Amino acid sequence: MVEGHHLAAWTGKEICIAAGCFFDVLAVFERAVDIKYTGKAADDYKQAARECVAELTEKLSK
Repeated sequence: MVEGHHLAAWTGKEICIAAGCFFDVLAVFERAVDIKYTGKAADDYKQAARECVAELTEKLSK
């Protein structure tokens, strides 16, 4: 994962997070972040990913 660089992508089935060489659903991304980061850094990174998912969800619902 590249800290701070990620995006949400619709696969046709589900929304995944892409970050560096990581590509999977948000829940798996958050578990991976919890393993690699702690505290505020982990919280901020996960929140940014959630915001990407929310933004994409909104765009897809239009």
